[in-house]
Amino acid sequence: MLKRNWMAGWPHMTARAIRSSLITKIFVICFISIHVPLLAVVAHVLGGGALSEASILLVLLISTLAGTAGCLLSLWRIIKPLRQLNQSITRYRQEGSPVAIAVKTKDEIGTVAQAVSSLVTELDSSLKTLTLQANTDPLTGLANRRFILTKGTEALEETIRSGDPMCLLLFDLDHFKGINDAFGHETGDKALIAAAQAIRSNLRPNDLAGRIGGEEFCVLLPGTNLVQAQAIAERLRTCLENICLEPLAPGRITASFGLAQSADHFSNFQKFMAATDMALYRAKQHGRNRIHCEPQNALSYL
Repeated sequence: MLKRNWMAGWPHMTARAIRSSLITKIFVICFISIHVPLLAVVAHVLGGGALSEASILLVLLISTLAGTAGCLLSLWRIIKPLRQLNQSITRYRQEGSPVAIAVKTKDEIGTVAQAVSSLVTELDSSLKTLTLQANTDPLTGLANRRFILTKGTEALEETIRSGDPMCLLLFDLDHFKGINDAFGHETGDKALIAAAQAIRSNLRPNDLAGRIGGEEFCVLLPGTNLVQAQAIAERLRTCLENICLEPLAPGRITASFGLAQSADHFSNFQKFMAATDMALYRAKQHGRNRIHCEPQNALSYL
């Protein structure tokens, strides 16, 4: 009974062993390919074919070519997951996005391909997380100074190429040290978070805001002229002034704004920021909670 059961299950076990073992696959392919000429000659003789040397040689030649072709095709199919894996890794290096590999084989090649594919996906996820952390201010969730400088340089270069306007907005929360001294750093952090939320609520999809210092913020306004930027700055100034945050008195959170539009003499983003920072300094000089524009030197008491 056990023998009959073993004999009945033998084909299934053999097929499973072949599917799960690369060495077994290669052995079976090579064994069959090598013996194709012999099997062809036996079949030719048993089938009553001519036994002349020419006919036997012809059978051997054709069967050898057929066996070789079958061997190459089978090996090509076996290593197909490796080619897919190589293409996926190459595309990931070029485009930066992992490509899933549909590997159906269960042998060693399939196992390696699946493992590498999973590893690339995990590494890509970790890389994106690390990139986000490296470019984000942890307290406010806005961009950090490093990311602002990088994107600001790119935006200014694009502005110079296209000729479109671009404005830069810098602002400080007024008397922020007094908030920390009087109410503690926890309240100061809450004020910074509230300011970040106010910034987000007033930004357009293409704008980019960041925290570049303790209480200093920066907003990139691509495709924006000075008049449009002033309107955005005024909305933001009003929004900050209306923040209600206990235990601070209403209107305690205000900000001074420096604003500048890109110009030909801004050969790099650092000079652009320096001009905007000068406007911010003048806004503080003239009483705070206001907007000052550069390079037009048009002070706006808002």
